Amino acid sequence: MRGQLEDFIAAGLVRYRLLEGPLHPGKRQQLAVYDDCLLQARNRHAWMGFFDLDEFLIIMDGSPSLPALLARYPGVGALAVNWRLFGSSGHVERPVGGVLQSFTACTPAGYPENAHIKSIVRPQRTLGAAWSPHHFEYAAGYYAVNTNGTRVDGPLSSPPASDALLLHHYALRSRRAAGPHHRTSPTFCDPGCRLRVSHISSVATDCHRSFPSRSPALASPPPIETSSRQEFEEKLAKGNAMGPGQEKHADFWERIESGATERCSYAAPLGAAAQTRLGQAATTGPGGGAARHLRGQ
Repeated sequence: MRGQLEDFIAAGLVRYRLLEGPLHPGKRQQLAVYDDCLLQARNRHAWMGFFDLDEFLIIMDGSPSLPALLARYPGVGALAVNWRLFGSSGHVERPVGGVLQSFTACTPAGYPENAHIKSIVRPQRTLGAAWSPHHFEYAAGYYAVNTNGTRVDGPLSSPPASDALLLHHYALRSRRAAGPHHRTSPTFCDPGCRLRVSHISSVATDCHRSFPSRSPALASPPPIETSSRQEFEEKLAKGNAMGPGQEKHADFWERIESGATERCSYAAPLGAAAQTRLGQAATTGPGGGAARHLRGQ
């Protein structure tokens, strides 16, 4: 995996740590890695986002950047961002284009599973991961709110708040991991945890056990002979970082695929722009203008 990320590591956009073996016996490893990331980076960043690699932040209200949007929530422990789940868009083989351009079949805003949230936390106000990868525990006096300013306790915010910021979840478009599965915990703690990509922010920081990185996804991987359903089943076979009893099964595929009855193409142009900017940053390096702009400096 490090080979896939070398350009972004060299550009200062990704900090890569490979964590092997259980971090905290008795605690689900994805949550243990979240806690480790908070411990390592708590004093370096004002905000940290915890997302999976098939989730993309999309600004919906025209805010000029993610930092500008986050500045509207100065006193919170975290901003809770609702999902919008996407289907396979009818692809049998992996498309050549990027994720945002290629996958546009989406569930309606009020679809029940879109009530799930992921968290962009204020690390100095955050004690650690709660019992799910969706929400956290906070210091006394602090809590999460959704983009409407409504308090959120737990992993759900219903009805979903979708006017300002969404987390597109491309749950059925799982990429095939390269090589055999190993029980290790790749961790991405991006120096840009200040959430530096404006308008279409793929991910500010990934601090969890995961599969191939989002940055190569934006760089349009070459097509391979496999179906989206097959890729999904291969991902299931690799196991779940949350441990036994948390796995998704084939019925999840069927449910999301049948529920993706709307077309959400508004993010497609942003995908091409993000590909270009990430490519420029990776080739310019940490001292160049493109990398500085991408990190919001």
